[in-house]
Amino acid sequence: MLLQEIEKYLPSKRYELFTSIRSTANIRLYAQNGYKEFVRKVVDGDLEFVYMEKSSS
Repeated sequence: MLLQEIEKYLPSKRYELFTSIRSTANIRLYAQNGYKEFVRKVVDGDLEFVYMEKSSS
């Protein structure tokens, strides 16, 4: 619900977020809300972020 409210009150052509690749529940939630992975970045030896985006169109 929070994602939907943010998108409702802050209309944009594109939204971007990131989370750890270990946060599989978060990744699944974002994907269910239309976000798609576009890059992964290693931050530290054991820490990797997945970046996701969503277009409003």
